[in-house]
Amino acid sequence: MKYSVKDLEFLGRQVAEGHYVARTTFFLSILVALMVGGVAGYFFGDNAGPSEIKQPVSAQNQAGGQEAMSKHLFDSILQQEQLVQQKPDDAPSWVKLGDLYFDTRNPDKAIAAYEKALAINPDMADVWVDCGVMYRAVSKFDKALEYFDKALKIQPKHLTAMFNSGVVLHNDLKNDAEALRVWGQVVAINPEFKTPDGRLLADLLKAHEAEK
Repeated sequence: MKYSVKDLEFLGRQVAEGHYVARTTFFLSILVALMVGGVAGYFFGDNAGPSEIKQPVSAQNQAGGQEAMSKHLFDSILQQEQLVQQKPDDAPSWVKLGDLYFDTRNPDKAIAAYEKALAINPDMADVWVDCGVMYRAVSKFDKALEYFDKALKIQPKHLTAMFNSGVVLHNDLKNDAEALRVWGQVVAINPEFKTPDGRLLADLLKAHEAEK
């Protein structure tokens, strides 16, 4: 993939504005009005507990922090771009490049890198999930569901894939009944599955049932 000056400028704006989160957190703005009457943005990770959110660069106290982080990201991406050109058949290298673009919220380039990795090794459930999250970021909701489903075929109890499917069904496709069914499966597998603010998903589902 070609890495242009325009892309560098895009990354610089994203980092300067504090739009930098870990790849293992999924920016999923889940509308919980259906269940508890509130609206909130959530970050969900690969486990049942709250995900760690990296400190936004804009909140760093040290002078030059933004510039240092930007340079670090730019260098990492440029190095990884060079590496995948040297090792085009190395799936982990493409995954790492996709992760870097995920971190900097460049979904189109993240998708392109993840697709390269999955073409080489389609047995990576986490990568299907990450790519699905990026498809959701560009409003390709059916594609996101398809990729979460691919992850579940590899790892049937992949809670992140399952939960993310519910998010797309509820938020984007407005299929509340199916979303609740999927989230019910998450709770059946892990009753302690929590939202990042510490609430149990099971409690949210119970609240919804009580309001019927």
